[in-house]
Amino acid sequence: MSATTGSDTTKSTLSEQLDIGSLLFQDLKRYIPDQNIKVLETVSNNQFIALHKEQTTGIPKGIAFILPDINQTIFRQATTSALYQDLDNYGWTSISLTMPYVAEIRTKLTAEQNQSNTQPDPEAPNTNANDTTEVENTDTPNNYAEYQDVPTTFDDALNEQLELEIGERLDSAFNFARSFPGFYLMICEGKSCFWLTNLIEKNIVPQPDALIMIGAHMPQKELNLKFAEQVAKAEYPVLDIIFERSNHWAIAVKEWRQKMARKNFKTNYRQRELTYFFDYKDQQRRVIKEIYGFTVAVGM
Repeated sequence: MSATTGSDTTKSTLSEQLDIGSLLFQDLKRYIPDQNIKVLETVSNNQFIALHKEQTTGIPKGIAFILPDINQTIFRQATTSALYQDLDNYGWTSISLTMPYVAEIRTKLTAEQNQSNTQPDPEAPNTNANDTTEVENTDTPNNYAEYQDVPTTFDDALNEQLELEIGERLDSAFNFARSFPGFYLMICEGKSCFWLTNLIEKNIVPQPDALIMIGAHMPQKELNLKFAEQVAKAEYPVLDIIFERSNHWAIAVKEWRQKMARKNFKTNYRQRELTYFFDYKDQQRRVIKEIYGFTVAVGM
């Protein structure tokens, strides 16, 4: 039997630690240069994949941290993928992060809850082991089936865990980016913007020099309204990009975000609704032009 080399052991360990991400890692290697794929580690010893691309102008503007929407593949979202590909031509070094998977977090939280429920309570009174009284079972299979198709909601426990894991990934990305000079530009898409603004508000991650939101929303009314108020009270400049055919939650809250910005005298807030393009390339170019114009306007 041949001996296992240190390199083989490292690759095996890496594959096990990445779990679902290992499949993504192998997929990315097919069309992205190896030097642009980074495996970063959080303080909780969890590894995740990031894409890194240095600026090519010779005059660096700074670091663009790109957060795709939750549950989406890192390189299969038209807008964020285009930004990662092209921002180097404008002087930005890009770091695109993979986001946690909601299904994995839900499974983890459910397992923890089940374990907590099965542990005996030392202060509980003793029960009669011979008591065979039947307890009515209201959780029939029919009742379970009734709730199988309920849409995903983000309760407090799920929100806290997502916020924690995204914060740890951003912390690792900031540590990796310390060697690059310039401004900090944060770019987020969809629901990721909600947890990002929470982290910034709590000073868990550094305040950016500007935030670009693309189709930002939360699929719950109360969280959508809370999100609008957070953005309106933020000190950093915000560019809010919404497409004509964005998620209906993003469309529903766009006017409220404008009102909240006006109410809180947020003069560095800009909202742009872009016309729908059948050609994704035109849409991507328009987004990059909007970001370029906004960053220049705010002095970046």
